[in-house]
Amino acid sequence: MHTIIRKKPKKKQQGAILIIGLILLTIVGIAAIASIETSNLDYRMASNSAFKSQSFQASETGRVSAGNAIKEYIYDRSWNSANKHINLSFEESFNPLAVSNQSEDVFDTDTLETDMNFSVAQSATAEKVSSDIYILRIPMTNAASGGGLQQLAGYRGAGKGVATSGSAIYFELRSKGMAKGGAQTVTASEYRAFIQ
Repeated sequence: MHTIIRKKPKKKQQGAILIIGLILLTIVGIAAIASIETSNLDYRMASNSAFKSQSFQASETGRVSAGNAIKEYIYDRSWNSANKHINLSFEESFNPLAVSNQSEDVFDTDTLETDMNFSVAQSATAEKVSSDIYILRIPMTNAASGGGLQQLAGYRGAGKGVATSGSAIYFELRSKGMAKGGAQTVTASEYRAFIQ
């Protein structure tokens, strides 16, 4: 005898697996995009940090170079034999001993006149970095006892080294370093140049 086996009819698929698959694919896609955005943000933050460091180094190097040039100028009373850094530029008529212009406000960097410029030229591996240097002469000269007024008057005789015990001129050196990406850093220091 034959038995007839009846099979239950299959249910029609409703497409739930397809919908779940699309939802999972969407979630994975959003996670990937978020990861890419985070990577881009990390890259930008690292780049900005590097540019800020470059602008700080340009500002510091420019300021130190300007201080050394002023020291040489005061010693020689001219730029003729003064040793200047090769990346430091300024007008040869610039006199750091002149009192600063009255229109310059030390609290507002935009009013300061650029006295020197320090610039490192662009190379194949590095971008150009530069700094504008502002030299503010403090209208004060300190002549300690024993300093000798001969030095203040410009005496250049054999005993000039003896008369330097405390005679000094004071400056504020301010430098604004600039690097790629619009990074800027302003540094300042007081500078005391001894009269020799």
